[in-house]
Amino acid sequence: MTQTELLVTRVVVRPWEDPVRMPVSLPLQGPYMEFCWLGVIGPTAAWALRRLALPLLACPEAHEVDLSVLATELGLGHSAAKAQAALDRLARFGLARWAGIGELEVVTAVPLLPRRHLGHLSAWARRYHDQALAGVAGTRRAG
Repeated sequence: MTQTELLVTRVVVRPWEDPVRMPVSLPLQGPYMEFCWLGVIGPTAAWALRRLALPLLACPEAHEVDLSVLATELGLGHSAAKAQAALDRLARFGLARWAGIGELEVVTAVPLLPRRHLGHLSAWARRYHDQALAGVAGTRRAG
């Protein structure tokens, strides 16, 4: 479900925790987000995810976000529609999901990129991804 057909102006944001779907996760504010996910989802969606999810790390209670304020904070003017487009993009890439009209669940950590997106990475970012993947595999063997 996307919210594109129906513009909402306020969104209730909750954490989306699914260890089965996302057995490995890396910090939102870490370099993996910057080096790997940013080039796939784009800067507006990346900053929107951080802006929505970081408060949930401090307090996992749901919080309400005014999309025109979010748009302003992201440098998009006062356009709730542009902010909503960024949220729809997060949902399209599996970093958020619409739980109902005006209700969004977001990840509070990012998964490793799915294989289908690896072709979008620069050579340097691909090496970084491979190192992160090796680190995760090493941690699993040690644990």
